[in-house]
Amino acid sequence: MLDGYRCMGRGEVFKALTPEQQLEVRKKMLARRAPQGNRSESSRRQQGQTQVLPR
Repeated sequence: MLDGYRCMGRGEVFKALTPEQQLEVRKKMLARRAPQGNRSESSRRQQGQTQVLPR
């Protein structure tokens, strides 16, 4: 639950940044995520792949 509040707080800070600052932050976030090799849900959707979860 606390992680959710932290995430919401980061989102509020991000919204307060100028568009130029937001662009820099996005670049840094993508650079951090790239080495992990994780593909986001949106990238899966763009490529037409879906993940089926067992019930």
